[in-house]
Amino acid sequence: MVYLREVEQNAILVAARRAGGEAVRLPLDARLTGVCNATDLEPDDSGTVTLPGDGPSLRVWRLGPPR
Repeated sequence: MVYLREVEQNAILVAARRAGGEAVRLPLDARLTGVCNATDLEPDDSGTVTLPGDGPSLRVWRLGPPR
C-alpha cells in the first residue's frame, strides 16, 4: 500500500509492504527525503521515482519541491 498525505506546507509518502515483491515505480518528479526506515530517493530522467521492493517494511518519505 502506498499513499500520499498532504497538508498546506508539507507532504509525506508512506509505503507499507507485508512481503517483498516488485519495486513500485511512481510518476513523481520530486526528491524524496527518508523520514522513517527510508533512504533518500531521486527521480530518474523521466520523472519517475522507484520505491524498494523488499519487505515486510514500512517506510516514510518527505516530498521535496518538483524538479
